[in-house]
Amino acid sequence: MKQKITILFIILSIFMARAFSTEQDPDILNFQEQKLYLQTGWGHPSPLETYFLQNNKNSPFKMLSSANYRGFIATWKIEKDKLYLTYIDNEKSKKNQMYKVFGKKGKEAVFADWFSGVIVADNYYFLELGEDGKIKNLDTYFSYYIYVRKGFVQNYAKIPITELSNKSKVKSPQTQEMISLNQRYISYYFRLWSDDSISYKNQEGRLTRKEETSPILSYYSEDNLLWPYNWENKEKSGAPHCTWNVADNKIYLTDVTLYSGTRFDEPDKTTISLSELFKDGNTKNGHFANWLNGIFIIQYGHDVKEEYYTRFEVRENIIIKVKNGIIEKEYALGKDFDFSKKQKQYPPEIEALLKQW
Repeated sequence: MKQKITILFIILSIFMARAFSTEQDPDILNFQEQKLYLQTGWGHPSPLETYFLQNNKNSPFKMLSSANYRGFIATWKIEKDKLYLTYIDNEKSKKNQMYKVFGKKGKEAVFADWFSGVIVADNYYFLELGEDGKIKNLDTYFSYYIYVRKGFVQNYAKIPITELSNKSKVKSPQTQEMISLNQRYISYYFRLWSDDSISYKNQEGRLTRKEETSPILSYYSEDNLLWPYNWENKEKSGAPHCTWNVADNKIYLTDVTLYSGTRFDEPDKTTISLSELFKDGNTKNGHFANWLNGIFIIQYGHDVKEEYYTRFEVRENIIIKVKNGIIEKEYALGKDFDFSKKQKQYPPEIEALLKQW
C-alpha cells in the first residue's frame, strides 16, 4: 500500500458512518492488554445504547455535544471471551455513573449479556500526519472486528488499516466473513427504526409504537436474534417493515418486507412470504396478529419530498389500545400531538393510555 494514502480516502473507504455525520466520541475497550477506541455512531450504537433500546428504558444521560449525542463515554473490557461494562463517564462528574443505570449492581463490572452485534475497535482515534501531510506509521494502525452474541465473543479479526483500505488486496476468509457480517449488522440497525403501514377504516396510515420498531418483533420477544432475517442470515438479511390491515377491529399482518442497505434515499427491499413465517399466513385477511398487546399510534397524512429526504406530514394522530390483536379503545389526539413535548390536557381515559405508553 502506497504511503500516499490520505486520511480522507481512508475515512471515506472504511468508516462510512463517520463521513455521514459528525464523528462521535468513541467508547473505550480494553482488549488483549490494549486500550482501543470503540466506534460509536449510527452504524455502531454503543452497546449501552442498545441496553436502553432493548429494555424500553430512557437513558439518564443528556447530549453533551454534537460529537456526543448519547451523553456518555462508556469503558468496556473483554475478559475470558465475555464483554463487560466497567465505567460510564458523562464528563460532569469524576464519579462512575454506572449506578444511574444499574443501581447497586453498578458497583462492579456488569456483564453485557444484553448485547449482540458487531463492535469495531481501533488502536487510534486520530491518525497522525507528518510534516509532509502523509500519515505517519501507517502500518501500525489496525481495527478489531469483534462479533458478540449475548455478551459472549464468538469471533474476531484483527485487520490492518492497509488491508481494509485496499479493495484489490485478497483478504483472508476470516476477514471477509467479519467484514460481511459487519456490513449486514450496520444495514440492519440503520433500517430498524421505521414506521409500519396500516389500513384502518378505509384509510392508509402509519403504525408506530414506543419502541419505534416494527410490532412484528414482539412476536419474537423483542429479540433481534430470534428474528429469522437478522444480520446472521447470509442469504436474506434485513430489518422488518410490515403492512397491517384491520377488519372487525382485529389486526392482521398482510405483508412483510426486509429493509436493508445504507443509502439515504431509500432502502433495498425484499418481500417475504407470510407462509415463510406462519402456517396460516395466506388467509383471506392475512395473519391474525393475536400476539399484539399494548398502546399504538396510527398517523394519517402524506409524504412530502424535500431536497434530500422525504418527510411524513401528519394530518391526524389516533391512539389505540390493543389486546391479543384486537383494538379495544381508540381516541383522536389531534394533528400536532408530539410525545417529545408537553401535551395539552386530555380527558382521563386518554391520559390513562398515554401513561401506559
